[in-house]
Amino acid sequence: MAEERLGRTLGITAKLVREHFDLTLRAVGSSFPAYLLLRHASQSPGVSQRQLADKLGIEAPTLVRHIDRLAGDGLVERGPHVRDRRVSHVRLTAAGRAHLERIEVVAAEMNAELAGLFAPSELAALTRYLNRIWEAYTRDTKEGDDSRRVG
Repeated sequence: MAEERLGRTLGITAKLVREHFDLTLRAVGSSFPAYLLLRHASQSPGVSQRQLADKLGIEAPTLVRHIDRLAGDGLVERGPHVRDRRVSHVRLTAAGRAHLERIEVVAAEMNAELAGLFAPSELAALTRYLNRIWEAYTRDTKEGDDSRRVG
């Protein structure tokens, strides 16, 4: 049997974990994209759609679809920028904050489940290794964006 390529193994593993997380969130009426969007919007109140798309590493049209869905569910609202009407800001509604609090519990449980697969020393090593990969592939990207950093 041929040795697996590291990049392929990492990619497939990340996809599998994301799918598991998404299924777990669906069971409580949410999704992985909704979790990420709500979490980032809560951490940066009044963030612009462009900034949010950049932070999440997705294209603007994809973000707009997610925001439209969340706005339709009453979880977020758009507001115009004070000086530039072309810019829309995203804010969580009270329902959005309550929803995020509920799904943060699920995210914490999922994190504990993943961490439970490793001894503490293994988890510390894995985190170091993943951060090493993250650093190697973010050197040429925007400086200072640690939002997707491991650990």
